[in-house]
Formats: sequence, structure tokens, C-alpha cells
Amino acid sequence: MKRDTGYWLLTMALLLGMVLSACAAPSKPAPAPAPERQATGTPAAPATQLTDEQRLIEGAKKEGEVNMWVVTWGPQRREVEQLFEAKYPFIKIKRWDGVLNEGIIARFIEESKAGVNAADMFYLSKNLSDARAAGLLAEYDYPTKGWPQQPNHKSWMNLVVGGHVAIYNRELVSPAEAPKTYDDMKNPKWRGKTMLSNSASDAPFRYAYMWREGDKLNWEKAESYWTEVVSNTKPRSMAGMTTLIQLLAAGEIPLLPNLAVGPFFNFYFKGAPVALVPLGQMPGNAFSIAIAKNAPHPNAARLWANFLATPEAQIIISETQGNPPLSPEVSGKSRLKQLLTQMGAEPLTIPDEFWTVENIGRSQKFWATLLGIRG
Repeated sequence: MKRDTGYWLLTMALLLGMVLSACAAPSKPAPAPAPERQATGTPAAPATQLTDEQRLIEGAKKEGEVNMWVVTWGPQRREVEQLFEAKYPFIKIKRWDGVLNEGIIARFIEESKAGVNAADMFYLSKNLSDARAAGLLAEYDYPTKGWPQQPNHKSWMNLVVGGHVAIYNRELVSPAEAPKTYDDMKNPKWRGKTMLSNSASDAPFRYAYMWREGDKLNWEKAESYWTEVVSNTKPRSMAGMTTLIQLLAAGEIPLLPNLAVGPFFNFYFKGAPVALVPLGQMPGNAFSIAIAKNAPHPNAARLWANFLATPEAQIIISETQGNPPLSPEVSGKSRLKQLLTQMGAEPLTIPDEFWTVENIGRSQKFWATLLGIRG
């Protein structure tokens, strides 16, 4: 019995020692937290964040159409619309051709006063300043950064530029006889051999801007020049411009002192014997895109405006309209721009702000008196 008691006491002592030893042992330290990684670069955008174009697309899908008021658009530019509608099949382009810039803007302003907002955007060659002055155009960051001859505001973008040039029939006039300067255009040897368009009544204004001093138009020089041209050459006159170049191409007359560059290129590419007088600057008006401030379909309008600034759209508009593009990327590839440079003509865009009622009125009155046009 004593032996069993001793064994039991020894066992208990061993167990107690093991317990006390475990309590005295130091606990294993917890692992140190891993150092935080420093963020590098730009934080990733949330998966739901959309780009500007995606936002326009989503908005345009709900709008379904865009209404554009135009001048000098023509059925040839339908190809541009088809490219756009193929890329954005959920948008239908609708157009209203008002024929005259002045009438389009006048209607837009009057309807806006009455609370009617039908137009989304415009493709015009002048008179946009009237709508801007009335506060009716939206400001937008058009994709024209680095483009020349753009406005100093965000109310519109200039796409192509049309101008007036002097041309002659190269089968009737040899290179040696062809005029090369403004003085040559006034030479009495052209008496009875020229024609001018009654419709070109803004020609004096264009020249007054080209020969300006700072921002002051040189009316004296422009009016003196055209007075001498008419006095020395005694041109016939008629309405329109297409008929004039048709007569010149047919050999009826050898020289046109003033013609829109678009009709010239149309006949030039058809193989007509027409050539340009290398007078240097070609004073012209830009064809511009503007978006209405209260556009019914603002997203579709912005998406369409962005597309019209793309190289593929610029090339089509330029080639079909006969006016050189302003995009530097497209200008380097444009045969119109290259030909103009080779022929000694460089586009000069007259800012829309100069196309005022006063300036155009003075030009028209002078032209009508000069050509003996009766009202």
C-alpha cells in the first residue's frame, strides 16, 4: 500500500513539473504584419467609368437622330453620312438645306426666340457670328487642336475653305501670254475677253480683307483694283458662276478674273482646258460646323461633329466640294491642296466675324454700281 502511494506521489510530482515548465516557457511571437506596398502609377479607373466618346454614344443611342441645317452640302456628301451611319447605326442623319447662310441663321434666331428648337447643328460658310452673338451656339472642345485658321473660341470649327480665283482657258491663252500678277489682270489687252458674275458681289470685300492693314479692311485698294479691271477690260456680266466657267471651258471667252475655286476644280478634274492665275493668296470663307446651344439631340450632334473632323470625312467633303481641307493631316494628302500650292494659290480664311452686314452691304452696293446692275 505504501508502495502504491509513493508511486502515485511520484507521478503527480512529474505532472506538476511539466505543467509549471509549460507555463514558464515564452510564447511564440505573432508574425509581423507585411509592410504596405506603395501605390505606383495612376490608380486603375473603376470598371464602370466611361470615356467621353462612350458617354456620347450612350446618350446618342437614346436620341436616335441628328438634325443638321446646311448650305452647299449636296448629294455627293451622302457618302460621309453613310460612313457615319455604318459606324453608328443607331443614329439617323436628317438635313435641311436652306440654300443661303443668311436665311438659315435668320430662321434659327427667330425660332429660338419663339422657343422652338429644331436644329441640332449647322454646316455653313458664314453668318455663324450672328447666332453666337445671340448666345445660341454651344461651346464644345472640337477635335481641331493644331489646325490652322480656326476661330479663337469654342463655338464652331472650320473644316474646309472655299475661295475665289482667276482662271483662263489654256488653249486660247499661251503660258507666255497668261496673266501672272494683279497688274496683268488689269491689262487692256483683255478688253472684251472677260466676264464677271453678278453673284460675286462679295469679291471687293474679299480683296479688302486680303489687303487689310491689321484688322482694318483696305477698301480703297480693293475698290480701286476692281474699278481698273472693269474700266480697262470691259467685261460682260451675268448671274451665277457655273455658266461662266462653261463658256470659258468651251472656248467662248479666254479669261475669268473672279470665280469660286469649287467650280474650277470640278471642271479641271473633268479634263477641261482651264488653268489658274497664280495670284498668291486665295481669300475665302471657311465651311464650318456649329452645334446649337439648345440642341434636341446634343450627344448625337457632338458625335457627328467629331466624325466630320476625321481624315476620311475631311477627304470626302474636300474632294466632292472642291475646297481644300484645313486638317494638317489631311492637307498633306489632299490633291486639291497640293494642286493649289503648285498653281501658286494658298487658301486664306476670312474669319466669320468680318462677314458683317455692313461689310457685305458695302461690297454688294459697290459691285452692283460697278457692273451696272439694276435693282
